Amino acid sequence: MTSFRHIIGALFLSMLSLPLSAQSIDTIFLSMPDTLCPYLDKSQRAELLDFARRHLKAEVKNNLKGTSTLDTIYGQRLSATLSKSRHIELAKLPTAQGDSMICLINTIGMKREESTVKLYTLQWKHMRTIDLNSLMPALPFPSDVSADSLSNAAAKHDLQTISAELSSDGKAIILKRHTPLLPSKTNGESIRVELTPLLHASACRSTKKYQVG
Repeated sequence: MTSFRHIIGALFLSMLSLPLSAQSIDTIFLSMPDTLCPYLDKSQRAELLDFARRHLKAEVKNNLKGTSTLDTIYGQRLSATLSKSRHIELAKLPTAQGDSMICLINTIGMKREESTVKLYTLQWKHMRTIDLNSLMPALPFPSDVSADSLSNAAAKHDLQTISAELSSDGKAIILKRHTPLLPSKTNGESIRVELTPLLHASACRSTKKYQVG
């Protein structure tokens, strides 16, 4: 009897034979380099997709002896929890040239999360990393900071982390600031950053369209 893994392997090869423009988020997830997803090999990712498409609990034992789950698949986007402290989001995004690129959001941490947002071609060639710190409004220093404690306050500012997630409409990323050592009004501040200008290198350097959440 043909093993389940052999069936999955055949499915994987057939999906990869599709033209790049026709690749679905499933194919993109399957073709993701193992270096970017060390928790799951291709067959494990295929199992997750199979479970999800059959409306079963999409959960597998991963390569680090933990549990990974495929949380959502919606259109050209998916999200997965690789471990208790690592989560990814994938999206296939259109470009002005009429083709597509991959957006990968990789988030680590539990109570204090930190994300990286990277753009790739459909062949998983890295294009660039979006500088999240440059998109967040600068943190104001407390008005009562004395000269003696200025350096300490600056150190606290440097300890901020920023997490990111795709917006519900898929047109933006929601950035959230984590500053546990600063006043609570700055901890958890969020903004919405439109994706369109971020998909172009020149706009990524000079355009900052955000709305305070």
